[in-house]
Amino acid sequence: MRALKEPVFVSFCLSLFFMLTAYWVPFFIIPTFAQFKLGTSSELAFYLLVITNSASVFGRILAVLTIQKFGVPEMLLAFTVISTILLFGWLGITSVAPFIVWVVLLGIFITPLAVLVPAVIPLVCPDKNVVGTWMGMAWAAAALGVLVGNPVAGALNNLATGTFWKTQVLIAVSMMVAAVFMLYVQQQIAKQKLR
Repeated sequence: MRALKEPVFVSFCLSLFFMLTAYWVPFFIIPTFAQFKLGTSSELAFYLLVITNSASVFGRILAVLTIQKFGVPEMLLAFTVISTILLFGWLGITSVAPFIVWVVLLGIFITPLAVLVPAVIPLVCPDKNVVGTWMGMAWAAAALGVLVGNPVAGALNNLATGTFWKTQVLIAVSMMVAAVFMLYVQQQIAKQKLR
């Protein structure tokens, strides 16, 4: 229970909850959005998801390259902020060409979140003997976010009218809240390094 008394760890868990509320939703919504909102064929809608997953390879490489220069918490914060901007930007997409560019950028910049999260946990855990326990607790918070995000987002969509803006706002705001909590975590880790 010591973990729940550590403000940095609690903030990290809250960040993960909101981050994972938003993280998986685009991967489920991209084909549906393309087909029902933009009027693409089902084949192109499917391949947009493939494009997103292919771009994620570059995102994972980018994550590894940037943490060596800037640090893990800093880059996790940066990728969370960039993901927030991209998710808010999704609200303005009304045609196929910008959507293709958007799915590539999303694949590059949202996937590092999954890569960097486990590397932050030892930095917020004061006792290295309980890192595994704290990691399990952090992923439990993240799992709750996943359980909330997709069903709520799915319920907010209206395929008959092609209405997706409610889902887009939900996940963009969730990622923004995650960025705010992650900013606190990053600042506290930076203060610990100065000591």
